[in-house]
Amino acid sequence: MPVTNTAIYHAYGIIHPMIHPSVMIRRSMLPDANKIYAMKWDVNDDYYTFFSLLQYGQFANIPEYLLKYRIHGNNLSLKNPKEKFMNSIHIRIEAMKKLHYIISIDALVIMWLQYALISLIPERLIVPLYMAIRGMDSPIKAFKKLVHAHLSFHPKHLAKIRYTVHG
Repeated sequence: MPVTNTAIYHAYGIIHPMIHPSVMIRRSMLPDANKIYAMKWDVNDDYYTFFSLLQYGQFANIPEYLLKYRIHGNNLSLKNPKEKFMNSIHIRIEAMKKLHYIISIDALVIMWLQYALISLIPERLIVPLYMAIRGMDSPIKAFKKLVHAHLSFHPKHLAKIRYTVHG
């Protein structure tokens, strides 16, 4: 994770560089102390909100682990990953247009590559791949999950197979 305000600012064009549950905000620095979040992007609201707050103060990350995050089958942030990623692309574009976020050429290229990759790979492979890239899973464990996700049959696929065979 980036630590300095400058590194965090540049990282916003590629990732969400703040671990939301561990964020502390000085309300006196906010444009409206009673309204922190822009409720527009579902579980991506924090990403857009923090983009908008970049202009009101300094951001920093502490280089220590402050949080243990339990991953289970019902994490909202890990459901419909393609939709959530596309939201993040739209948020970045809106941040450039409306919030005057200045994205680097490198970040723009990476964003385009992210878009292409997410568009091409099956949705069930996105979360294990994301977890491996972000260091949330060992590469071997992530590879096993990718293989399992790719090779496993879902009941709805079996229903289509049965329908095709008998139809």
